[in-house]
Amino acid sequence: NSLFFIDKNTYCKGDTMRIDTNQVYSLGYSEWTLSNDFGSKTYFGKHPVFNPLDKPGKHQLIHKLNMLGCVFPDTIAFSVKSVDDIFLNKDTILCKGNELDIDLSTLLLDNIIWNDGSTDIFKNISSEGKYSLTAVDANGCKVSDSIFLTYTFLPEIDAGNELILCDGQKLLLTVPINKET
Repeated sequence: NSLFFIDKNTYCKGDTMRIDTNQVYSLGYSEWTLSNDFGSKTYFGKHPVFNPLDKPGKHQLIHKLNMLGCVFPDTIAFSVKSVDDIFLNKDTILCKGNELDIDLSTLLLDNIIWNDGSTDIFKNISSEGKYSLTAVDANGCKVSDSIFLTYTFLPEIDAGNELILCDGQKLLLTVPINKET
């Protein structure tokens, strides 16, 4: 019988682990050591909170109850799953009139919810603004990402009258930028 319980056996990277001891130990104190391939950390107290769990892989939580000069050890193993990256796109600037298509069909995602409430795996973006989503990845972990889309106008170019250049002659063209269009 374990002296303590963890709230689940599998966590996602970034989750918080809360410990529930199933008895009250008024005459002793608890030492908790969280260990994995990356090292270990020790905490003291009856109800420690490990926040966040930031290393994916197999972990071990060792509890030593020190009571009246005796040590009662207990160990529970659990795992931390990595969180898949969604990679919507980097923030993007498009020319006015163009659209951005986002296809999430190749990702193993469930429960997709965009900031507008839609649940589409294909998203056509044609308006400027921030677009974000949350979903559940193949490991059962909550993931999120966002993209900001900005539109710009193409400059109007007037090359002027038609010119004929002889071999070796140069012509310098300048393009005025009108930020108001």
